[in-house]
Amino acid sequence: MRRIIFNALIVSLLTLTGCLGSAPLSIKTTSEVMINKTLSAIYLVKSYQLSSDFTENGFLDNGGTEWMGTKLVNVSDKEIRTNMLITTGPLSTYTEIYCKDGLEYCKTISEESIPQTTGWTQAKLTDDVWNQQAQISFLAELLKTATQSSSLKIEMLNGVNYYTLPITPSPQASVDWVLSQAQPGGPSFFSIEGGFFVRPDTYHEGSVKLWIDQSNDLPRRVEVEFDFQGEANGGPSSTAMADQRYNGQLVFSDYNQQISISLPQEALDIHNGGN
Repeated sequence: MRRIIFNALIVSLLTLTGCLGSAPLSIKTTSEVMINKTLSAIYLVKSYQLSSDFTENGFLDNGGTEWMGTKLVNVSDKEIRTNMLITTGPLSTYTEIYCKDGLEYCKTISEESIPQTTGWTQAKLTDDVWNQQAQISFLAELLKTATQSSSLKIEMLNGVNYYTLPITPSPQASVDWVLSQAQPGGPSFFSIEGGFFVRPDTYHEGSVKLWIDQSNDLPRRVEVEFDFQGEANGGPSSTAMADQRYNGQLVFSDYNQQISISLPQEALDIHNGGN
């Protein structure tokens, strides 16, 4: 009887050891599963807050540009509040955008008047503007078009364990994400020779790393790096070559919380015809 019990214990320990030993291997085989689960979770999101810091060339002391802002997004009611500070060398521009009731309200302030300060404007909210401001569709595109993904790992961020998922997105998804960072009043991604420099044919390399919440499969932090090299305008007579690097960090929080977005009085005055 003792021998039977002892053997049973040995079998149980071996089984447990095998399970523990195989856990990392199981994690390594679930990167594609994690992408699908995260995409499914993203499509069900009703609201969130987003903080972003995006730079061209990665640093400002080399003539680069930084886009730093926050967004409050109500997906269910298609409402957004965006605050964005854009810095290019000594020049800075502050942009405030509201999307509400099928309309987009925008105000740009530049103390240097480059670009020129504009008061509140009102326009119809198009799908393109909504997607650009909400950002979630461009993140989904990076995930859906990933041509390569590395093994899942578990890393600690601010005292919490997250799955980390590095992916290599497609050139087109990388281009779309970078171009979506442009904001009213800030610099565009046109070259001085004319035309877009950020194009699939100038895409050199890129990487994306996501920190995914283990409890709901939603991204909490996303880091991106993209490098574009080639002819500045893509035209047959172009001889100017360029190398542009882009770095970005997105931090998501307050998923599916109740959000109420109200227009400032000045924007309301525009909506009501100045009354």
